[in-house]
Amino acid sequence: MKKIALASGILLHLACMKAQDTIQTRNLQQDISLLNTNSTIKEPTPFFKKEWVKKSVAPAILFTAAAATWGEKENIREVRNRYLPNFKVKYDDYLQYAPALAVYGLKLGGVKGRNSIGRATLSYGASLVIMGILVNSIKYTAKVERPDGSKNNSFPSGHAAMAFTNASFLHKEYGMVNPAYSIAGYGSATITGLGRNLNNRHWVPDILAGAGIGIISTELGYFFIDKIYKNKGDNLSLLSRIEGNDYPSFLSLKMGTALGTTNFLKESELDDKKQIGFEGGLEGAYFFSKKWGVGADITFSSFPIKSQRITFDDGQDFGDHEVKTQSMGFLAAG
Repeated sequence: MKKIALASGILLHLACMKAQDTIQTRNLQQDISLLNTNSTIKEPTPFFKKEWVKKSVAPAILFTAAAATWGEKENIREVRNRYLPNFKVKYDDYLQYAPALAVYGLKLGGVKGRNSIGRATLSYGASLVIMGILVNSIKYTAKVERPDGSKNNSFPSGHAAMAFTNASFLHKEYGMVNPAYSIAGYGSATITGLGRNLNNRHWVPDILAGAGIGIISTELGYFFIDKIYKNKGDNLSLLSRIEGNDYPSFLSLKMGTALGTTNFLKESELDDKKQIGFEGGLEGAYFFSKKWGVGADITFSSFPIKSQRITFDDGQDFGDHEVKTQSMGFLAAG
């Protein structure tokens, strides 16, 4: 009897030990599984896919374009003075506000955007404050004379900065709803900037720099307000369910330098010196599917013309002579 009791005790003890081993083994496996789940190694984000890099690309391009066209601003204005010397239509004084008015019109009409009207107003207000500080601090430090000679506060363009701040405001609030809102906003801002040049109120570099300031000001305004709210929008969960058609429709503004590749003046009395000129244009396309669509492109190129020699008739009196250089322009559409 004692032997049976002893054997039973030993078996019970071994069973308990085995049970403990089984429990410990199960817990260890669970711990390893949880450890593997929580310790996923994240791949480093490529530089050009970082959010701040993507948001700074457009302003950087505009600032670079402003610097690149600074030395050609007189030649660019010469084109305006040749073809539209008396242009005076003040539409740009009003069109600059159109995108912001569209935002509030959509919100009052019940169209949901990224944020509620209160938070959108805070983000917009922060953007305007940043834009105003940047524009005015540069204006009254640089003291660049306006093309019409009226004041020394040409650079950068406040109208362009306001227009692109408002366009970026519309893009931030409703670009996820429909890209057409973004296209309309930036399109109206571009036309506003063009008006500042046509009205002889700003040089082209002023407008490009103002556009860059407007975009970066809105990005910063939204960045700071998003930090306060600790998220990136009131209605992002709703807007994320909106599926686009993935069609590659686009609208783009191009501006830069141009170089003539043919001797288009060889039959004239002027010498072709292949001067570096200016080119600007607008292109876009609307796609009905991922592969088929219709597009258009309008481009204006201007090249300065300088004569290498001046001829005089025999016996002509050498008095005071005024020598002028002009530019040749080309308009292409397709």
